[in-house]
Amino acid sequence: MLGASPYLGATLQYGNVFEERDTMSADEGIAAIATWLGWKTVLGPIFLGYGYAETGESSIYLELGGHF
Repeated sequence: MLGASPYLGATLQYGNVFEERDTMSADEGIAAIATWLGWKTVLGPIFLGYGYAETGESSIYLELGGHF
């Protein structure tokens, strides 16, 4: 991480999970936002992020390595 330029990013998400197809509705979705900071390392990329949903729930993310 030392000497490497960090990456800064943000994502917006909107969705929900429904038990039955008939109850699905676009206006029943939940909006969320996440911001993250990442670096290239010898072990692969590392990301540290924070997410917040309109329901008041939040999460902290730590990810090491790439996606498959």
